[in-house]
Amino acid sequence: MTSAAADRNLLFGILAVQMDFVRSEQLIAAMNAWVLDKQRPLADHLVATGALAGDSRQLLDALVDKHIALHGGRAEASLAALSSVEPLRRELAVIADSDVQQSLGHAAAVTPRGDRHATVA
Repeated sequence: MTSAAADRNLLFGILAVQMDFVRSEQLIAAMNAWVLDKQRPLADHLVATGALAGDSRQLLDALVDKHIALHGGRAEASLAALSSVEPLRRELAVIADSDVQQSLGHAAAVTPRGDRHATVA
C-alpha cells in the first residue's frame, strides 16, 4: 500500500463524515476492515456494509479527486488543508495501523488556510 493510497482513503473517509454520508462509527468500522484488506479501497468497505450508497460513493470519489487536484495532485496536501477534523482525527487515532497513522499525521500537519487563530499540535 502506498502512502498516497492511504492518504486518499483517509481523505475519502473524512469527507464522507463531514458531508454526513456516513457516521463516524461507520467510518471507524470500515477503516478497521480496510486495515485487514488494503487491496480494496475504503469506499468498497463502506459500500459493502451498506454504510454508503453507490451514488454517494461516486459523488465522493469525484470530490476527493477534485480536492487532490486543487492541492497539486498530492493527497497529503489535501489532508493537511482540511479544517475541523480534530474530533474525527482523535477517533481514528485508535486504529493501530502505520498507514492510517501516517495519513492522520498529514491531516494534522498544517493549520487551515486563513485561520490565524488555528494552532498546530
